[in-house]
Amino acid sequence: RDHAANHIQSLVRAKSAWRKKELLLREKENSTRSSEKRRPRSTLLPAVITATDIQSLSAEKRKLKQQLKQYDQRFFDLHGRMPNKIEKEPIRNLYEQYHDIKTRLIQAEALH
Repeated sequence: RDHAANHIQSLVRAKSAWRKKELLLREKENSTRSSEKRRPRSTLLPAVITATDIQSLSAEKRKLKQQLKQYDQRFFDLHGRMPNKIEKEPIRNLYEQYHDIKTRLIQAEALH
């Protein structure tokens, strides 16, 4: 009986710790999202695009992809599974930026 009570108490403590981690993760994601300024979609490419611009876009795309993968990995570490669409909502802005840059790269490579 004592063993069962101890087990239940440890589960409650673990869930409490999990919730604290979850709140810290959400708080960090929200502060990151609010501090980033998103470019409007209408300003995709300048009139002249250089190889340096393409390299810069590629580097930015890699950085965003790394951030997206890190979010997935942190979520997996916390929950033991990959996040679903609703659970990725806190990083939607990063997905939009990634998509915009990917589109700009495709357009730039087509013009170059």
